[in-house]
Amino acid sequence: MIENKLARSQQKYKTALFRRRIIERLRLQMVTEQQVLTEFGISRTLLNQWNRTYQRYQLVWWFKPARFPRFVMKKPITDEVQALKQKLADTEAALKQERLKNQALTTVIELAEQQFNLPIRKKSGSKQ
Repeated sequence: MIENKLARSQQKYKTALFRRRIIERLRLQMVTEQQVLTEFGISRTLLNQWNRTYQRYQLVWWFKPARFPRFVMKKPITDEVQALKQKLADTEAALKQERLKNQALTTVIELAEQQFNLPIRKKSGSKQ
């Protein structure tokens, strides 16, 4: 067993690196639980504590969304694209409405000029 190279003193097996190596080998089934218990003289309760701590503080770090930004960014980019598409559609609808309004006003002015023979539009240049 690779852990044999590590000293079996009380101080050594309490280091985080040592505990992590033991738990990783245990999880990869490189050693059995009984081998670890007898080899290092630790209790099953302590081993379970190490295992919980490993899962809580070591493995959780790997699966945080900030660790993999490409997976996190896809959703906001998609939402942002959808928002931009919606904004574009709203702007196009408003532009269409303004064009219709402009056409209606132009038609009203033309009809008023024809019916009442009044020059309503501003003349360009110095012919005002």
